[in-house]
Amino acid sequence: MDDTSRINSAPPIVLIRGLMGDASYWDYFKQLLEQRLQRNVYLLDLTTAFDRDESVHLDEWVERLRQHLNEEFGHRRCHLVSLSLGAVVALNWQQRFPDEVASCTFINAAFIDGQQRWQPQRWWLLIKLAVLTLWPGNRPERWLRWLSAWPTLHSPWPDDKEPPVNVRRLVAQYQILLKGVAFSQPSAPCQLLVSRHDRLVHCSHSYQLAERWQSPLFPHLSAGHDLALDDPRWVCEKITDWVIRHDS
Repeated sequence: MDDTSRINSAPPIVLIRGLMGDASYWDYFKQLLEQRLQRNVYLLDLTTAFDRDESVHLDEWVERLRQHLNEEFGHRRCHLVSLSLGAVVALNWQQRFPDEVASCTFINAAFIDGQQRWQPQRWWLLIKLAVLTLWPGNRPERWLRWLSAWPTLHSPWPDDKEPPVNVRRLVAQYQILLKGVAFSQPSAPCQLLVSRHDRLVHCSHSYQLAERWQSPLFPHLSAGHDLALDDPRWVCEKITDWVIRHDS
């Protein structure tokens, strides 16, 4: 089997970013995974997705993603890697189509049980999202300060590429967070990666999930919310070990 056939035959990696920052923040991380695992890696940017359509129904987005993967790679199992609100999409996919998901990796997951939607800490997160989205002036730099523990090491969008303020996107974030998701035990093997210096989602949330699901958790002691941006090699190492262990 030649290299191209081997790459195309391996279960692809699906990266699902949340609604903060830009997909380009993960370009280097995506390249690392492709080189390390020698397989296709597809990046879904929910920011762009919500800009294209007013619909925020979770089931519809999972269906569209599955359709895209079927057209791109053929219908087969994949490994899901999600950040923040992307975990909502990944968990929905895994719960509704368990035979299609070989494994899940949740990075600083930002979802809660629907019965706990009124907790004060959830409203604090919503307030932070609103300020980051709507407050005028230097939004890319401000987002980086919340996403990264070392914002000066990363380049924000150029001025001419800065996405406009999008109230619909903010409403979509609110709707997803307030709806919550069912917390049944994932049937696919899942691991959690958590940043101890996350300024958006408190690290205790991932610890609670790991205890509830009896899943392995790996803490990073210095990175910020976007762990794959701050330390892509560390995340790549954890995902590589997990994917190889659960390839099928």
